[in-house]
Amino acid sequence: MTETSPLRALRDTILDAALQDVPFDGWTQKVIDIAGEKTSTPADELALAFPEGIQGLLAFYSRRGDEIMLERLASIESPTKIREKITLCVRERILADAQNRPAAQRAAAALSLPGRQSLALLLNYETLDAMWRWAGDSSTDYNFYTKRMTLGAVVTSTRLFWFSDDSDDYEDTWEFLDRRIENVMQFEKAKAKFKTWKSDKKTASDLIGQLAKWRFRDTA
Repeated sequence: MTETSPLRALRDTILDAALQDVPFDGWTQKVIDIAGEKTSTPADELALAFPEGIQGLLAFYSRRGDEIMLERLASIESPTKIREKITLCVRERILADAQNRPAAQRAAAALSLPGRQSLALLLNYETLDAMWRWAGDSSTDYNFYTKRMTLGAVVTSTRLFWFSDDSDDYEDTWEFLDRRIENVMQFEKAKAKFKTWKSDKKTASDLIGQLAKWRFRDTA
């Protein structure tokens, strides 16, 4: 449930104001200060809203995007297949940032800077975990981690593609996403066959062929 406290309202107000300047000034303390001036927010309230400064603003931006994704998903009839659910999650998470794509692009760059690796990993994990939980994943074993790592690669590559996509309604991005999901599905099938390769030479041969196809997959 989205927080509705006065502090949350203040954070929303500051972020909305900051997003107007992020495309020009980047994710810096400067945009927080300008947002404070635009919204007539005293310095002590700014510090209360984001005690960690720009890193706090970046974290709030990412988490609010996750909230928007989940709100959008709640209003859509859920598909039955996991593949369709995950595809829908990635689409809706990207669309959550669609009104501020330049800011999203600069956020990705800001989170890649030295000293922010831990924050980037945390925020990425939160997004991926929200997606898998919405899709109904209840794993607690090794699959819990591999699912999130695999989806992370899909989300990252799709977002990078989306940043420069000028096609109508991002059609090229959704086609790119479908291809990445297909790559994952083929790899998962190969993994399943790997479990029985020792007792079935033909399966092992098929596995090698499938892995080769995945290794040299279309990267367009």
